[in-house]
Amino acid sequence: MKYCIAVTEILRRTVIVKTKDAGVDGLEKAIDCVRDAYNAQEIILDADDLVSDYTTGKPASFCVADWIDPDKVQEMDADFTL
Repeated sequence: MKYCIAVTEILRRTVIVKTKDAGVDGLEKAIDCVRDAYNAQEIILDADDLVSDYTTGKPASFCVADWIDPDKVQEMDADFTL
């Protein structure tokens, strides 16, 4: 029998942006700047940006990937065998 298990991690990095504008305009420009930098791969999150789960305090959570058809799972190659 094969099981499909999802591993979820949350990564977060805080970026400080200085703008000439204040208020909503400045905030929107700051968000756009960071989004553009992220999309251009100038900001790459890694293991140092791992955020612990607020509920469990652990760095990852594990659950059944129930959005994948169980019959398809049986056809997939296994990553691990027990």
